[in-house]
Amino acid sequence: MGRIYKSVILKNAPRSLHAVAFVDSGSDTTIISQRISRQLGIKLRAKSSILLPDGRMLPTRTGILTIEVPRDGLSQETAVEISDVPFEEDIDDLDVILGLDFLQENGIRLSFRKPKKSIALTAI
Repeated sequence: MGRIYKSVILKNAPRSLHAVAFVDSGSDTTIISQRISRQLGIKLRAKSSILLPDGRMLPTRTGILTIEVPRDGLSQETAVEISDVPFEEDIDDLDVILGLDFLQENGIRLSFRKPKKSIALTAI
């Protein structure tokens, strides 16, 4: 099937920026790059780690920011993991992975009603 991307606004008052997020229903956690964290001035909190599909542990830091999905009217302050590793081998300019934590907190389900035209996130 392909990948699902959404335009998002990331906020850490008074800073904000637009980004493209990869919607990853296979990831338990929302992750942002260290570059985005620095641009928004996110205060790094606890050290953490994420279990990768290959069994390795990825060291991360935790931060708090607001993620908005304007097209769908969503806005949620949420804890995110911060690391550059998931973005090193991906497409250029990808700095955000929206994981199941964000999807579930917002009651989002993936909708494939318009295949080949658009894929929307809808709140339930």
